[in-house]
Amino acid sequence: MAKPLKVLHLASFAGNNGDGAMHDGACRTRAEDMPFAMEYVPDEIRDYVQWGLRRFDGAFVDRANEFDVLLVGGVSLFQLWRAEGATGMYFDLPRELLAGIRRPMVFYGLGCDATRGIREETAEKIRRWLDAAAATGRARFSLRNDGTQALLADALGADYAKRMDVIPDGALFAEPGGGGGGAEDRVVVNVAGDMPDVRFAGRPEEFAKALAAEIEVVLAEHPECKCHLAPNVHSDVGLIAQCLEALDDRLRRTRVTVGAYDAGPEGWRAAYGAHRGARAALAMRFHANMVSVGLGVPTTGLSSHHKVSGLYREMGLADRCVECAPGSGGDALSAAFRQVRADLEPAAATRARDRQKQARDAARKKLKAYHARLGEWLSDQLDGRASG
Repeated sequence: MAKPLKVLHLASFAGNNGDGAMHDGACRTRAEDMPFAMEYVPDEIRDYVQWGLRRFDGAFVDRANEFDVLLVGGVSLFQLWRAEGATGMYFDLPRELLAGIRRPMVFYGLGCDATRGIREETAEKIRRWLDAAAATGRARFSLRNDGTQALLADALGADYAKRMDVIPDGALFAEPGGGGGGAEDRVVVNVAGDMPDVRFAGRPEEFAKALAAEIEVVLAEHPECKCHLAPNVHSDVGLIAQCLEALDDRLRRTRVTVGAYDAGPEGWRAAYGAHRGARAALAMRFHANMVSVGLGVPTTGLSSHHKVSGLYREMGLADRCVECAPGSGGDALSAAFRQVRADLEPAAATRARDRQKQARDAARKKLKAYHARLGEWLSDQLDGRASG
């Protein structure tokens, strides 16, 4: 039996609970589909771009060359609005050093961030870097299914965007732990508390009050249900606290639960385990939507970030996502919770599950085909290196 490929896996591992779900599903499906086993050594990208523990320099190039493959992703790699950095990306390795990496470079399931617009000077940095990567002949790119390709086409030009395959994010195929509580007693509500200026026009407390009011309606109509408030990252906890403060006291003490904040490498399993078996879910974060849809929970997306609405469009489920523009919190929440309440009725729940399963099955078929192409490319790359 062939030895597993040694893979240096540079990605976001400590961003939020969604990272764990993303990697679980991606590694799981690659293991099922690829023609060779992979042995991953994780490398947290924040060590380089946020925490200052490492640098993208010649030492990184030397380290990458100690492995069989460099795998970058998943991560929101393309930072279209940022001015700092040499490349316009979180993988801020100067393009002059790219040719020094003699191993195949797989950029997998990448996203982008254009929440604060697009800087042309940043776009030009990215174009020059992508040109250098293409010139090596050793780089292959794919984008996640959240509208990133369309955003890159606008920012960089269609010729750059179309070079990159679009693949489903791995979180759609994640397998978290078992559900908490009874099998059918929960409505899961996942909130996003970061970027309050973008999401809530700087007024998160108003959003929290509106959210509490909608939860009270659901619990009044469905006395058999509890509401589980699910944070993904530390900033979500503050928004949840504001929502709890606004809730009816009896309800928050007897019929509301809050997920634990555990950003460790395995914390995602319990966090998303609470989604499994829920009767319905409303989610603001990209990966919370992906996991819930993948688990067959009737899910409503509440989009205050372009990647959430992009996800639902690309999966053919756009009508199951409600746009939440800054300052529209109350109206958007009312529309989203109307769908949640509808999903609590058996016939509607069945229709939602059936549509989501069809979308998931189609995504799995697409990912399997991509993995076959990626496997062929990697085999050619590795064979060429062995014969070179």
